[in-house]
Amino acid sequence: MAKETKKSFASLPKPIDLTAPDAPEGAKRGRRNVPEFDAVPVGMPRENAETRRIPPPPPPPLRPGDFPKKRRPSKSAPPPRLRPRRKNRLIQRLIGFRINPLILSVVGWSVAGIAIIAFSVWFIRGLLVDNAYAVFLDGEHVGYIAIFEGLTSEDFHNEAVLSLEAIHRNVRVRVDQRVTIERTRTAARNREARGDIIARINHHGFTFTIAAHAIYVNGVQEALLSTQSDLNHVEFMLQEHWRNEHTVSAEFVGNWEVRTMYVCPDETEFDTPDSAYFRLDRSTMQLADYTVVSGDTLDRIAVHFGTTTTRIMEDNNMQTANIWPGDTLLIYTQMPLLSVRTFDEIHDDEAIEAPIENRYNVDMPLGTRTVIQDGMAGLARVTERITRINGVEQSREILEAEVVVEPIPDIVEYGVGE
Repeated sequence: MAKETKKSFASLPKPIDLTAPDAPEGAKRGRRNVPEFDAVPVGMPRENAETRRIPPPPPPPLRPGDFPKKRRPSKSAPPPRLRPRRKNRLIQRLIGFRINPLILSVVGWSVAGIAIIAFSVWFIRGLLVDNAYAVFLDGEHVGYIAIFEGLTSEDFHNEAVLSLEAIHRNVRVRVDQRVTIERTRTAARNREARGDIIARINHHGFTFTIAAHAIYVNGVQEALLSTQSDLNHVEFMLQEHWRNEHTVSAEFVGNWEVRTMYVCPDETEFDTPDSAYFRLDRSTMQLADYTVVSGDTLDRIAVHFGTTTTRIMEDNNMQTANIWPGDTLLIYTQMPLLSVRTFDEIHDDEAIEAPIENRYNVDMPLGTRTVIQDGMAGLARVTERITRINGVEQSREILEAEVVVEPIPDIVEYGVGE
């Protein structure tokens, strides 16, 4: 049997002190500082016990008709301590002064009101105001496009026609349909791009004819070209034979005519510029009139026209080869199908003879002569226009004569005295 040992007072738990501790310095006045006690099971050390906070007792129940009364502070009680002032926010620090909360509230509500009004106006406008154009081709609906300020039916029709001309190498077209637009409302998913609507009209809507250029020579159609650029190229190549470095312009003589006609591009065969050029650049036997100018000889004229001296003499019933300026010769030779008249401008410098000024002096013996001043010729720049047909000069005209250097006269003095 184990021996019982006596327990000393030191091993027993310390008694609980129920006296109120002294209030620490700086505690609130008028209120007791009651320590919080924990319930510790008997016989268990405080260090190992689980602490549990004891809740305060519930308030007494109120009867019907009773209301809790506010506790009025006593006159002797000190005023309540105010909360510490908060530091300024970042915006207030930046602007340097404290913003009144009332002003912030008013501004915030004003901004919110304006936003609500703007959203309402936008929403009502979307419900009531037109937001698209309906496109029609001869009254048949094609699609919808977005609203464009200032867009009219005429502008949209012309834009579609220009797009059609660009597709067909910038030819001039004539369409039989009419494109119109009307303001309407539709959902955004129904609206298409402007270019897509125009492309649909060009490929599946328009029936058109193009302006072709027919070339007639002596009343006979020789070529049919589809564009103006092709026509300009053929004209330049035909005139290039007779141009030189002084040529300013050229034209076809008499038998050249260009007519514009509208044809269906799918049913018409057009000439290329090269085929039209070779067809128009051929020669034919023609009888030409030639006027003899100064310096011409019969051999020179024959070489120029690609014939012989004998053939020229036979055609003109000439007995000798003598010719004079102003004579007209009939020359039957190979001539180009198209006659080209060129205009050349030549700038040439010509000398101006020095004038002679005669003076008479009674103090000099009769029959004597004295040169007082030696003269010097001047210089003039002359602009002439020369007209040629198929390279043969027809006329010459002075357009302008500008004196560059004035001539200095010769002054000669003659004696008429005794």
